[in-house]
Amino acid sequence: MITVSLSRATDASFGVTFTDAGDTINVAAVDSKEAYCCGVRPGYKLTALEADGMTYEVGEMRTRGLAALLARRIEVTLGFEAVTPASLTNKLGFAFADATSQLPEAPPLAGLGLHGWAEDSPVITIPKLLSMSEVQELHDAARALTRLQEPHRYDQPHESLFLHAACCVRVRLSIFSVAGSGSSTPVRLTLRPTRQSFFETACPALREKLLARMRALWPRELGVRCVEYHTYWAGGCLLDPDHIDAGSVLTMSALLSDPSSHDGGEFLTFADGLPVAHELDQGDAVVFYSERVHNVSAVMSGVRHSLVIELWEGGDNVADRHI
Repeated sequence: MITVSLSRATDASFGVTFTDAGDTINVAAVDSKEAYCCGVRPGYKLTALEADGMTYEVGEMRTRGLAALLARRIEVTLGFEAVTPASLTNKLGFAFADATSQLPEAPPLAGLGLHGWAEDSPVITIPKLLSMSEVQELHDAARALTRLQEPHRYDQPHESLFLHAACCVRVRLSIFSVAGSGSSTPVRLTLRPTRQSFFETACPALREKLLARMRALWPRELGVRCVEYHTYWAGGCLLDPDHIDAGSVLTMSALLSDPSSHDGGEFLTFADGLPVAHELDQGDAVVFYSERVHNVSAVMSGVRHSLVIELWEGGDNVADRHI
């Protein structure tokens, strides 16, 4: 086993980036001279961890938890084992030509990295992810959902509908009249509960398309935590310097409005403590690691609509996340 001890100033990184690889944590990149000189290479498996004198079990740990732990530590000792091409093939599904082959490039959001923690993770822009007909499909679905679900209202001109929630579906039941009575046949509508999400029922093909695009950016299967249709009116915003989607792994935010229909409402992330506005056109989307801080600037006029999807390591959720 290769052992390397690393230390850092409070604002510096350890210089090693990790990625989840099935049931292990592997090295995705090595930027630390100390670690590299000790023999640590991309693809090596993390087998031992001691941080500030405490020993941690890494068998069930994932990169998200590892990075959160290391973000608060100054001195760490890490143990690594070289992973053979055969075992990598089993765990990651990649094929190697020989023992000197390099670890294939990980999906863009697979390595959470310890370089400044979540704020250094990439924000991926997907232009024209949604066609105009798909945007309209989402608007229509939201209008239909308002007849079944009370929107979640915030403390400013902003509300959201939970498309991921399981809703009752209307069922047409006919009560037949007695033959020869001459009376008309009364018809009534009733509601039948369903365990499928409204989004899955109303937009099945679009749901699969969006989830496939998100899951392609992560090496492990993720479930749907929430699908939300957001509406911001003048004065509505999300301005919170600590706002993250805690507990989720990947978040997608897609703009459903024509940007010329409203002023303000820019999607913001932060770099070096400063806001970065992401210019989105109607149908464009951004995907990012959920625990990266993100905001929406104040809408000055008009109405802004957006679709937000969060994926997590749990199963598909069909409940109101605010319950």
